[in-house]
Amino acid sequence: MKQIIALIFIYCLQSYGQQMFVDAPSGLIVRNAPVKTANRIGKFDFGTQIEIITKTNKKLVIEDDGISIEGEWMEVHEPTTNISGYVFSGFLSSNKSSSYGYYLTNIKENTAESFFNVVTNQTELKPSYISLKNINNKKQIEFKIVDIETYDGRDLYVIDLRGLKNIKQLIKVDINYSACCSNTEEYYYLENSKGKLIKLPLIQNVHCDGPEPYKDYIFPNDKFGQKNKILYAEITPNMKGDEISIEVLKVYSWNGNKIKQIK
Repeated sequence: MKQIIALIFIYCLQSYGQQMFVDAPSGLIVRNAPVKTANRIGKFDFGTQIEIITKTNKKLVIEDDGISIEGEWMEVHEPTTNISGYVFSGFLSSNKSSSYGYYLTNIKENTAESFFNVVTNQTELKPSYISLKNINNKKQIEFKIVDIETYDGRDLYVIDLRGLKNIKQLIKVDINYSACCSNTEEYYYLENSKGKLIKLPLIQNVHCDGPEPYKDYIFPNDKFGQKNKILYAEITPNMKGDEISIEVLKVYSWNGNKIKQIK
């Protein structure tokens, strides 16, 4: 009996206090009970940080723009407005939504379970994808998840850029895989003044143990950056993670319209 109580207590600790962010561009409705017919008591804006109180395990599927989104009802609290209630978890993310007009979707919650059913039954697994969407919920880019078994989440970074003609910001999407070592696919896009995304070559980094050399881009407003140039380099850090050597492997020029490799 003591073991059961201890397990329940641990589960409650894991659920309570977890921070998540609203990932629905049009906002997320809050209700006073974990059913769709319950009274609406508020709405959280896109990007709002909320605190998880309880995971109810009451499953729900919502159709959004022709796509089935699976999740569950969660009891949450938002300290700024002091609103507590129930929301659909399919529109929550562990990553802070971008304030620069983009967000990432995630794979369906039951994808990992489907993978193991496929392995057991020796059937074919449909490919899984995540998408980069703008604030208007329009899909910009789709990314294929190449290995569901080792998939370990995704991250979105939107960074102001200076020193590249007609470019206002950088969009970076990391797709993470983890087994014995961690492997990250790093996708880079330049957004020009008209909102067009220009893709840079994919970077893949593998990290196993301790500080290791890694590949990265150096932009004009970075240390060692050059105006209207993008440097592709191998960076070797020390034990503290500081840069100790940088080897430039390729140099790309930018003329305001096109990228060209010049070295």
